[in-house]
Amino acid sequence: SGAGSDIVKISPTGIDVTGTATMDGLTVESASGSNGAKFSTNDATAANNAGILVYNYASATATSRHSDLIFDPSGANAAGGDYLVISAKGDNSASIINYHATSTLALGTAGNERLKIDSSGNVAIGTSSTGFNGQGLPLVVGSGSGNTGMTIFSGADSYGTLQFADAVTTGAASYAGVVSYNHTSNFMYFSTASAER
Repeated sequence: SGAGSDIVKISPTGIDVTGTATMDGLTVESASGSNGAKFSTNDATAANNAGILVYNYASATATSRHSDLIFDPSGANAAGGDYLVISAKGDNSASIINYHATSTLALGTAGNERLKIDSSGNVAIGTSSTGFNGQGLPLVVGSGSGNTGMTIFSGADSYGTLQFADAVTTGAASYAGVVSYNHTSNFMYFSTASAER
């Protein structure tokens, strides 16, 4: 087809190689909620296949309009809850969710895992282990080797604070316990029962 047009356009009505006035090299159109594209292996045993699927959902409601990229290494069929989904919605929200019941989700650099979220929602930074006492979860920091710390980096005229809450509120229950450093006057204070001690 001509310059500045589709080379190939695939739509629900068939394949169009005549081109349209766009800059896309390949356009694939499909009905809302259907599998728009699939890239997979072709093993004779369906469950052995792995694949990537693309789904798009049209809607006038922003929270219902979304595009999904599905990674399914157990059948390549986006079924059974054993897949990972990267999704972006029309309300500008996005998510990455591993749907397998016993799944983990990891991020890494230089070929190594640096952060892991396990199936219970526990987060480990610097280690792959989350098997600690429940009162110390859901956040684990450190590898168990060498120095480990956390830095709260505040402004020179601000506070650095850890707050212990027992209710979702902006009131006293959100700061039942406090450890805070005042950088303006350079002092630290502690609170219990929502009162400075």
